[in-house]
Amino acid sequence: MEEKEENLYRRKRNIMLIGITFCIVFFLSFLSGCGVNELENQAFPLVMGVEARENESFQLYLAYPDLLNENASEHALASDAYWEGTVTDLFEGMRQMSENSSKNPDFNHLKVLLLNSQVFASDAAMEALLSFFEKKTDAAWNTYVLLTEEPMQEIFTEKLQLPECMGIYLEDLLEEWEHVKHNSFVTVGTLMQQFYERKGTVCIPKVVRQEEKLAIGGFAILEQLHLAGNLSLEEGYEALLLQNNLKKYAFSMADGTGVTLEQLRVQRGIVPEQRKERWNRSEPSYLSDGVECFVLSEGINEGETAGEMRPVVQIVVNGRVGITNRLEGSTERQQLEAAAKQELEERLQEFAEHWRKAGTDVTDSYALLPGSDRALWHQYRDDETQYVEDLIYEVQVR
Repeated sequence: MEEKEENLYRRKRNIMLIGITFCIVFFLSFLSGCGVNELENQAFPLVMGVEARENESFQLYLAYPDLLNENASEHALASDAYWEGTVTDLFEGMRQMSENSSKNPDFNHLKVLLLNSQVFASDAAMEALLSFFEKKTDAAWNTYVLLTEEPMQEIFTEKLQLPECMGIYLEDLLEEWEHVKHNSFVTVGTLMQQFYERKGTVCIPKVVRQEEKLAIGGFAILEQLHLAGNLSLEEGYEALLLQNNLKKYAFSMADGTGVTLEQLRVQRGIVPEQRKERWNRSEPSYLSDGVECFVLSEGINEGETAGEMRPVVQIVVNGRVGITNRLEGSTERQQLEAAAKQELEERLQEFAEHWRKAGTDVTDSYALLPGSDRALWHQYRDDETQYVEDLIYEVQVR
């Protein structure tokens, strides 16, 4: 099933690229007379970069195929032209570009929105950004969103030596992760959902510059449109695994043994557990004859009493375990597989608990609550912060 979905996805993507190329070639076919003027007045941004500034302004960057490059007729997506401007809102940026460069931006083919962390630190900046996409009807909500801590002037530059347009290059960086489910990538639509619902935790990839290339160097945790912390690539994959957003997973055990989990099936659910509170012996209960009495409920130890219910997130990871640096017939193989499952189970449990103590549910389990337990949902529906504080994790790897 996953292979069929992957093939279907690739076919759709190829059709989309053919469409972009066709539009560009259509303009290139008029490289004489008024056709040149038509071409010179058009820009098709594939990447938009937005840096929020302290004075509530933005530094806006656009990268679009250089259709007037001498090689454009042979490979229209080979290189970029760039535009940069300081604006108070993104619509002003569109006007500036049209007036100062005589280019009319067409966002129908926008691939990537690249943001700096200051955008997420300001509610006003984020609302202004999302307002642009809500009102700009040709800007697609399925545009990928990436984060960077690099100065954008060092990204939107001809000094980069990319094999193709930046938008296509960044899109390929994401879509070549065949072990990651494509619906887990953060898009403009994801930001819109978090803005209106004020819930949800996702992992947003971070772009870094490595010499003259761009790469994904890690993740940031995005929780209710605010950055909650940074993750390495390995930690990001752990979070995606707990969120059921991976198709396969690989890791190294403490002793260096390589382990793969393929044909992943991750089951997630929430069940209630009765909160246990300490008895208050200053206020004992009495039988009718005046004898002091403490009644124990099932599962409640002496010195404790039943209180409200707590949410228990149960995550069961199933997959075919492979040992990458051991022979199939090795007598140690079965022992290693069992040890690998145990080590991964402990690692995931510790990882989730670490972030819970920091106030973040990296498993993104809150969305499961309405369909898991009605009483818990009513208890926490207006208080996700308390929900995270009360969480209990039970992770199993089978």
